Amino acid sequence: MELLETNPAVTHLWVSRDSASKPVGDVISGDVAREAAAGVIGQLRGLGLARDGAIVVERLHIILSAAAERAERDAPGQGADALIWEELEQNAGEETRLSVSYLTFMVAMLIASIGVLVDQPILIVGAMVVGPEFGPLVALCVGIVARQPRRAGTALGALLLGFLVGMMATVLFTWAMTAIGLSR
Repeated sequence: MELLETNPAVTHLWVSRDSASKPVGDVISGDVAREAAAGVIGQLRGLGLARDGAIVVERLHIILSAAAERAERDAPGQGADALIWEELEQNAGEETRLSVSYLTFMVAMLIASIGVLVDQPILIVGAMVVGPEFGPLVALCVGIVARQPRRAGTALGALLLGFLVGMMATVLFTWAMTAIGLSR
C-alpha cells in the first residue's frame, strides 16, 4: 500500500480489508497512468504479489478525473507510447493457440486469390486485413525477445500450419475456378 500511495502516477487508491477469500487477504485497487504501469507492475511483482495473490490489469477507456489527469501528467513519458510487457506477453500467449477459427481465417487467402484472378488489388488488401497471422507473429517476436523457445516454437508452428492450410485452400480454389472456366 505504501508503494502505491507514494507513487504520483497512482490515484483513486482504495483498500477493502479482508475482502478476498481465495487467497485470503485484502483487495487493493487503484488507477495507474499507462506510462507508469510497467514500473508499478514490476514493483508489485518484486513484493511477491503475483506469487501470493494477484495483479490484475484492466484497461480503462474513459476516466473523468482531475486526479487521473494529474497522475498522467506526473508519470514520465506518454501513455500512447507506453508498453506494458505483461499485457503483451499475455496477449501473445493467447494468440499462439491453433483453433478452427484461426485456420478458417487463414483460408481468407482465397479473397486474395480472387483479387489476383479478377485484377482487383482491393481484394488483396482486404485479405491482409482479415488474416489472423498478426497474433502469432507478435507471439513469435515476444518468444524470441523474451528467450522463450516454447512460445516462439508454438507461434512458428501456428504460422506455418496456418499458411500451409491457407495456401492449400487457395490452390484448390484456383484450380476449381480454372476448371469451370472462371479464370485463365
